[in-house]
Amino acid sequence: MMSQQLISGLLISSKLTPDPICKPCLSGKMHANPFPPSESQTTHPLELIHSDLHGPLPVHTHSGFRYWVSFIDDFTQFRVVFPLRAKSDTFEAFKAFKSYAENHLNAKIKGLHDDKGGEYMSSAFLHFTTDAGISRQHTM
Repeated sequence: MMSQQLISGLLISSKLTPDPICKPCLSGKMHANPFPPSESQTTHPLELIHSDLHGPLPVHTHSGFRYWVSFIDDFTQFRVVFPLRAKSDTFEAFKAFKSYAENHLNAKIKGLHDDKGGEYMSSAFLHFTTDAGISRQHTM
């Protein structure tokens, strides 16, 4: 940037050569290999929903949200994200998603895939999915 005169008023007086290995640069360029393709393929909307809770944010929003939960239909890639004030709001978000998705996609949710976090494992959540005939899958 300096050689192209894009910066004015910056003076670098060091004669040392720059460190060839910049740890923050290396960390920023790190990546993981993609997951292998799944052997199970869904054939209908809402056959399998993937869900994950994210957060907490370091600072809550003006409305008090610190988390968000995502729900993704495996077949259609239909996505819904709900902002949450607490992890415990995940169950209410799922019930809202279930109503919304089933009305819009004219199908019933058959399976839910989650990471077996505490927010998905409450007795109320488990009873609700059992009563609705929703099978549960958990990430290892």
